Amino acid sequence: MELNFRKAVRGDYEKIVLPIERKNMKDYFDRHFKGGWTDARSKKDFLKSLKEGEVFILEVGGKVCGFTSFYLDKDALFLAEIQISEERVWDAGFGFY
Repeated sequence: MELNFRKAVRGDYEKIVLPIERKNMKDYFDRHFKGGWTDARSKKDFLKSLKEGEVFILEVGGKVCGFTSFYLDKDALFLAEIQISEERVWDAGFGFY
């Protein structure tokens, strides 16, 4: 299994980030946040992550399977988010078992 990370760019939001994040998080947001899930909020958070931190697209075996974001604050590195698309990685040995 080959795992690769590449820096995300703005165009990755609609094609990669939104579909994965919506599937993984929409029900949670709808239950626990006033106003529920909105694509606009998701995009705003993604663009903020691109501006203030580092966002990487994850690929397993040459197939996009998710994304992650990190922030550096003083001397600490924070993992802000990791989202994996289970459908894209079941046969690659990565994700859910």
